[in-house]
Amino acid sequence: MKTGRLCGTVAIKRVSRLSRNVKLCVNLKCDPMKADFLRRVYHDVTAGYHMNKEHWNTVTIGGDVPETELYEMIRHSHDLTAPKIRRDMPG
Repeated sequence: MKTGRLCGTVAIKRVSRLSRNVKLCVNLKCDPMKADFLRRVYHDVTAGYHMNKEHWNTVTIGGDVPETELYEMIRHSHDLTAPKIRRDMPG
């Protein structure tokens, strides 16, 4: 089912204009307080690249973020963006 909602985006960022080095990055939605915490803990978590800086983090794949933490960030992003099940109110 297509919902039009976004869980995360993947991008390849060039390290600098003159460099051929590229980094694989993913933008993940995050609770603002948790987003700020993760940016302080991990060097490779930064404010969302071309996204709302308050609610999105850019994570460099293969950086200092442990794989288990990356999977948790992906789960958290999905939880925030997944369609909510609406229940009809009795009435």
